[in-house]
Amino acid sequence: MNTLAIASALLAATCFLLALFILKNAQSPLHHLWAYFNICVGIWGAGICFASLTHSPEVAFRYWQLAHCGGVFVSVLFYHVIYTFCNSRGKIFLSFIYTQALIFFILNLFSRAGYHTELKFESIYYIKADNFVYVLFPILWFLPVIYGHLVLFKSFRRATGLKRNQMKYLFASMLIGFSGGAQHFFPVYDIDIYPYGNFLITIYTLVATYAIFRHRLLDIEIIVKRTIVFAGLFAMAMAVVGVFTSLTQTYLGRLLDITPTLSTALSVLIAILLYDPARITLVNLTDRFLFQKKYDYQKILKDAARGMAQITDLDKLLSLIVHFLTRRMRVESTSILLLNEDKTRYVLKATRGRVNPPLSMLASDALVKYIQESPRPVVTDELEQWMESARELKKRALSRDEVEAMVGPLKALKIAAVVPSTGAEGLIGFVMLGEKLSGEHYTVSDTNTLEALSHDAAIAISNARAFEDLKLAQQQIVQQEKLAAVGKLAADVSHEIRNPLTVVMGRAEMFLAQNPNLDEKTRGVLELIVKHTKRQLEIVERLLKFSRKKEPKFELMPVEKAIQEAIDMLENQAVLKDIKLVKIIPSNLPPIMGDANLLQEVFFNIINNAQQAIGDRGGEIKVEVELIAGGREIQATIIDDGPGITPENLKKIFDPFFTTKEIGKGTGLGLSLCSEFITRHRGSLNVESVVGRGTTFFIRLPVAAGVEIRAGGTGAVNS
Repeated sequence: MNTLAIASALLAATCFLLALFILKNAQSPLHHLWAYFNICVGIWGAGICFASLTHSPEVAFRYWQLAHCGGVFVSVLFYHVIYTFCNSRGKIFLSFIYTQALIFFILNLFSRAGYHTELKFESIYYIKADNFVYVLFPILWFLPVIYGHLVLFKSFRRATGLKRNQMKYLFASMLIGFSGGAQHFFPVYDIDIYPYGNFLITIYTLVATYAIFRHRLLDIEIIVKRTIVFAGLFAMAMAVVGVFTSLTQTYLGRLLDITPTLSTALSVLIAILLYDPARITLVNLTDRFLFQKKYDYQKILKDAARGMAQITDLDKLLSLIVHFLTRRMRVESTSILLLNEDKTRYVLKATRGRVNPPLSMLASDALVKYIQESPRPVVTDELEQWMESARELKKRALSRDEVEAMVGPLKALKIAAVVPSTGAEGLIGFVMLGEKLSGEHYTVSDTNTLEALSHDAAIAISNARAFEDLKLAQQQIVQQEKLAAVGKLAADVSHEIRNPLTVVMGRAEMFLAQNPNLDEKTRGVLELIVKHTKRQLEIVERLLKFSRKKEPKFELMPVEKAIQEAIDMLENQAVLKDIKLVKIIPSNLPPIMGDANLLQEVFFNIINNAQQAIGDRGGEIKVEVELIAGGREIQATIIDDGPGITPENLKKIFDPFFTTKEIGKGTGLGLSLCSEFITRHRGSLNVESVVGRGTTFFIRLPVAAGVEIRAGGTGAVNS
């Protein structure tokens, strides 16, 4: 098999395969035109391949006729593709070139059409021009090629964004391809330059198809990959059959008396045996070298997806996701919005980058509603293209105004892609990505990988939320008097869990100890079992310790010490918020019978709540302690000048789990527990509040029985 035959065979195989994929996935007239273009180029390549293999001039001529049946329409279809792609004008010229191509097609099919075949390059029957017909043909053939490039160049200068990038690739690849195709005309006019151009045509066909379908119209990377693998397998099979047949017939045939039929059969058998190893090798090579960037990129994202499942802190998880996507994908910005508690809007939870993200999006927004109905990644450039295509709008049951309502906010915020995260409960949120720093557009490969990542992220987010809910529930349970029952339950459960876990770990450790020569993979699996079983046993043990109730310890103690320690912990925070803490605490207060830790928690909670109510606007909190009821009680009064509490909320302020704070900012147990702790000290906790003027808490504790009350001054004033 000669070089021209190999190049032409690769060209034909590539073009026919591309045409098959394009027709199968065609979504517009442009796609169909490009498929027909590839079919014609493939016919041209197939005809030349067969013509260059035959040793009969008449048979070669028939194959050249076949080649010209496709070749005459190549330049015409090229111009039609450009005409459609650039929304050009000039139907008269289009009609003219189709007419002249049809005339030459008929002449070629039913006459000699101005050429014959003669031997060239020692073994190939090539065509040679006879008269003016084959002089006129190349002129008319190149006319739409030249004009098409001019139209494409002018459109390129006016275009912006994605279309400009597509035109750039299309112009360059077509120029290379037609330069390769033009080489076929040299031998026709006795310029004996070997026509290697089919190799260039193969390359430009792939690159030009990539340029047209690059923006999410077809997954051209998969097509290119499969085409290369197919072409490689075809070339391997042809090479094996050709080389082995030649060797057996030339050398071994004489010694072993192998007939040509047996030689060919053996060649085919060897090619079949080599098929699968060759396919695997070609797939790996195309992944590793031709698509190395995508290969590494997808591998990194998959590794990140596996790592997310190990993070249980929601804020940390979201921060990691935006950091990873921004740095690894090299985008201007990344933001994550999650559905809020009342499920009315998606609220910004994490962001990174140079673009100001949206703080929230209503569940009723056009973009959100579309993503809820079709939870697939959305690319802004693609939405813009939908507005230009009535067929795309009809296919998605959208109006132009609806798409425009989606595109507007995305363009304003410089968001290039939106990737939804869908869990069992529906759309839980989405990731908004800015433009790539490289200027490249989001491809199908990008969005497919991001979609897989968002699925894993949705699971990780749901797990993190569940873990936070579990922590909150644990905190609530710990603070209740039913902790003893929970402790018993934990003990029972841990007993049921710990026994089988201990058996599993023990068997695995014993197997490892008794089999030191295990292969690396098996040993790794067993060690992983031991490691994670130990971790589960530790969790069970922590649960047991966590659930054991710790009884308070009541003893003689100065109440001012618990107050001062609570204030000390909050003083720096008050300074940062420009809140003035005023303390009026006498120095000669009698002791009480109490638990220092419980009282410290009471004062800490109330003062901290006051600081949170005042916020960052600045204000004052006054803590005043005095003896009342004839010296039998100590009263601590905590006054703030915050916004106050409404009468409706004031009635429920000591109810368990009642809170006016945002989700995740409070459990609703703080004041309930404070009331319970003061009750344990045989005291009382009351509150007064006026909206807009502030809140006052009154804590009364009995002086320890039998303690002599010392007379003295009013005490020291500290502020």
